[in-house]
Amino acid sequence: MEVNPSLKNDIADLFVEEKRNSVNSFKQIKEAINHSQSPVIIMGHEVDRFNVFDDIKSFSDKNNIPVLDLGLGKGNIDESFKNFVGTYNGEISDESINKYVENSDNVILIGAKLTDSVTGGFTQQFAENNTIIINYDGANLYGKQVAEDYDFKDVMNSLADTNLDLSLPSLDLKNNDLSITPSGDKITQSFYDKAIASFINGDNTLVAEQGTSFFGLASQKLPKDAKFFGQPLWGSIGYAFPAALGNQIANKDRRVVLSTGEGSLQLTIQEFGLAFREKLNPIMFVIDNTGYTVERVIHGMNESYNDVPALNYGLMPKAFGANDNQFDFIEVSTEKELIDAISKAKEETDKFVLIQVNMGMKDVPEQLAKTAIAFANQNK
Repeated sequence: MEVNPSLKNDIADLFVEEKRNSVNSFKQIKEAINHSQSPVIIMGHEVDRFNVFDDIKSFSDKNNIPVLDLGLGKGNIDESFKNFVGTYNGEISDESINKYVENSDNVILIGAKLTDSVTGGFTQQFAENNTIIINYDGANLYGKQVAEDYDFKDVMNSLADTNLDLSLPSLDLKNNDLSITPSGDKITQSFYDKAIASFINGDNTLVAEQGTSFFGLASQKLPKDAKFFGQPLWGSIGYAFPAALGNQIANKDRRVVLSTGEGSLQLTIQEFGLAFREKLNPIMFVIDNTGYTVERVIHGMNESYNDVPALNYGLMPKAFGANDNQFDFIEVSTEKELIDAISKAKEETDKFVLIQVNMGMKDVPEQLAKTAIAFANQNK
């Protein structure tokens, strides 16, 4: 449908770029970083929104500064970058990641929002007195605002060309070994997370439901050009399925891989109808572990209110209008069955592949178990 002419004529005015020269504010930021001995950069979602990752990459590369990201904004940058350390989640992060933040005297937050789900329940290891914040709507140094001439894009462009007076050593980062050897054992959350990470490639968009899927997969390093989406800001369960379909509709050249729990799925399960009407071909993993596992570990491991109805997922495609040629349903319970299902899904590029993954009720990612303790303590 054509845009209303009266609206069309006004659109251009909305995209007039207001440019500022951030000489004073940039000078303040540069001087503050120059007084560091062990700076570290932590990136958030605004890095992608404002397309400044290349600036960060250049700045880090010139000065050997370690770079991390948060779960909110993960997958929107190149995690194969040589100075990329990993995804930070407060003190519950892996020790190899924590050490960079613990030992830093200057934490540079760029485009980041600190929420409970991406800081291990607000257990981040830095405080205002050693934090530089550079966001689109303002910047401050150790709690004090920078000069009024601040402009986010201008500052980031200037940082990209900056050689500091520091002499930091090159980072010696070891690449994660993603090779896995499946057995006939029952699938565990740990094996599942590694299996998903090992088959994601640069043409995939990985969408992780806010639950065991997000906490298990957000800590995995992604290959260059792979995308990642989750909902750690509002923690909205049921978001991932329609978000995955929206991703696939928006760009049918990228195959979406969705990981969701059966509890979250039941909030928006009717979106199967949209998927088959639009002839979409994502790979969908449904973790069936008898209920709201993320809620069980926070409060009520064995309470009935965390149970969900047991559905027959193999019947869902046809119930929502699919024909036999549009989908494949696979149920897996062992490591080998999961790897075989993944291999088959890769080949069936013209189908919606639905994989039911059966797991134990109390099996959770390590980072979720630690986060749950922090959340439970906060709820007392």
